[in-house]
Amino acid sequence: MKLAVLGCGNMGGAIITGVMAQERDWEIVAFDSYRPLVEKFSGVTFAEPSTWFDSAAPDIVLLAVKPQKMGEALSVFTKTGANTIWVSIAAGISMDKLANMLPEGSKICRVMPNTPALIGEAMSAFSLSAMCDLSDEKNVTQLLAAVGKFIRVPEYQMDAVVGVSGSGPAYIYTVIEAMAEGGVVAGLPYAQAMECAVQTVIGAAKMVQQTKESPAVLRSQVMSPGGTTAAAVKALEEGGLRAALMNAVTTAAKRSAELG
Repeated sequence: MKLAVLGCGNMGGAIITGVMAQERDWEIVAFDSYRPLVEKFSGVTFAEPSTWFDSAAPDIVLLAVKPQKMGEALSVFTKTGANTIWVSIAAGISMDKLANMLPEGSKICRVMPNTPALIGEAMSAFSLSAMCDLSDEKNVTQLLAAVGKFIRVPEYQMDAVVGVSGSGPAYIYTVIEAMAEGGVVAGLPYAQAMECAVQTVIGAAKMVQQTKESPAVLRSQVMSPGGTTAAAVKALEEGGLRAALMNAVTTAAKRSAELG
């Protein structure tokens, strides 16, 4: 499969790394205005975007440039391949907007990944334009599987995805930081408090993932009547943690819609 990557910053580079680690044959060409970002990948060919369709058209063109630069970046493309799907990870740019920037007849996929793609643990959501078929979906999911897990959603739900998983890592970093600092206040050295906080978040998330139980059920299993956890959960509820996190998700989703 031939992959062309426009923009090799953090997310574009993470996807290239994940694709190259797959046990499948990929031909990768890429372009970034800062050429060393491409040349650091052994086996990836640096090529000007204007040449990408001169011979065999890419199966996937990954658009990983900043949203404000998308129009300029796509202006060099005057044609598309019959089987090419254009995959954009630019926040806030709808498929309709992309269609107006791309050659007529382009098949388009919009993706919302998150930064854990850098370690192969992304949660990505994708939407496909009406012109896409099952083979396009297969190619997209093969690409996204290289950096983590994925779900397909209708495009109107993409702002909600931004609120939950796109911005979500920042919420969890804040929780980890607060837990560690609480451990210091309670008497632990910072390094040990941070280690406890990080592994606790990892373990709790895996419990939800692997047991398939609801968080409420798993929480009840930790709480004993009149115990430490019950007192702690009461403090969290009184402090408004649940409402604050829900508000963070809806606020991020609203802001995503505004930017779009």
